[in-house]
Amino acid sequence: MQRGGMFRLLCAQRRGVIFCRRQCGTRFRFYDADEMPLSEIVGAAAPDVVFHLATYYTTVHSPEEIDALIAANITFGTKLLDGMAQHGVQNFVYARSSWQHYHGDVYEPVNLYAASKEAF
Repeated sequence: MQRGGMFRLLCAQRRGVIFCRRQCGTRFRFYDADEMPLSEIVGAAAPDVVFHLATYYTTVHSPEEIDALIAANITFGTKLLDGMAQHGVQNFVYARSSWQHYHGDVYEPVNLYAASKEAF
């Protein structure tokens, strides 16, 4: 990124948005995924590259957490990719988890979190 460029941050679940705004200053433009559809955010932000770092993490899930795991680790990323396709954004970086490869195996998820990361 060139010096003096603008970063655009997509934040969901408001608890982190206030902290981000205080810490990041004026070189950042914030979009709230709780308030605006992802496709509209991608269109407004017009990014060159998208770094998808969002996740819902838990080592041992409860039945009540399954919907949140699926929403954050599969549905959110799928909608983000769809928004990117709609606006011609082709560069995508996705954070995986070492928990997807327990004991160094090609694929052996240690828990539902790891399985949901792999499913995306």
